[in-house]
Amino acid sequence: MLNDGLGTESIVEFDRGQYNITPKAPLGVNIFSDTHPFQSSWYNNNNPVLSWEKDDKVEGFSYVLDNMPNTIPENIINTTDTTKAFEKLADGLWYFHIKASKSKVWGTTGTFLIRIDTVPPAVFVPEANYLLANIILADRTLVSFFTTDNLSGVDHYEVGVIDKKQPVTVSPVFQEADSPFQVPLPKDGELRIIVRALDKAGNLRDVSIDVTPPPLFIKFLKDNIIYILLGIILAGFIGLILHYLVGHHIIRNLKRFKSFVRREEIEEDKKVIEEDKKFEQKMEEKSTFE
Repeated sequence: MLNDGLGTESIVEFDRGQYNITPKAPLGVNIFSDTHPFQSSWYNNNNPVLSWEKDDKVEGFSYVLDNMPNTIPENIINTTDTTKAFEKLADGLWYFHIKASKSKVWGTTGTFLIRIDTVPPAVFVPEANYLLANIILADRTLVSFFTTDNLSGVDHYEVGVIDKKQPVTVSPVFQEADSPFQVPLPKDGELRIIVRALDKAGNLRDVSIDVTPPPLFIKFLKDNIIYILLGIILAGFIGLILHYLVGHHIIRNLKRFKSFVRREEIEEDKKVIEEDKKFEQKMEEKSTFE
């Protein structure tokens, strides 16, 4: 019947239909690496090994390794394996792209990032700062250091101390440190300070600096610091007393001198006034006589 509200009869015919069913495209390939497991981390191994999972009915894979993050491999099977090893890759960022062909349908591309840095941090030279106060009060000197790393960046520093009187076979114990690092001053002999810079890929660079005992005059200051401080305090106290006494004496003499000069000026003024009066009297007498 037709759906016309009247219940009209309709002729139904049956025939054979043909349909083409396209298989579902495989999802992105699941990639992992035993040599470079974390995509956010740097590694100093430039021979990465990559592996991936293979679903049922997958005929093969198309992959490419480059420095571009959005590359899509060609629709050509170039491996049926599930592992690929690369050797001697250059430092930098590498992207492994791979997609699978399943029932002749290509899936989406999966990408795995590899970060490689095989170069240690830049060369640097530590500096020993022999600050007088630090040497006298704390028996310490300060060792300063700084460097850079172009790719992964500097992760941290470690410092080891060796007494140079010990055998050369003795290895230092390194501890993580920041700059400046306080080093105890040797009583005699020399200390060798080894500064180790490590980048975020695990590369390291070791540099060293020798720290010697303080100069003799600093040793003298250290051994006699109490007496020197007492002498400075005493000298300051004496200076204040002398300043007070001499200062008041000078001020008193200045006042006397000023008073004397004032009296002299008054006497001079009186003489000038007397002479003026005498002159005026003579002029008046002369005028009267005429």
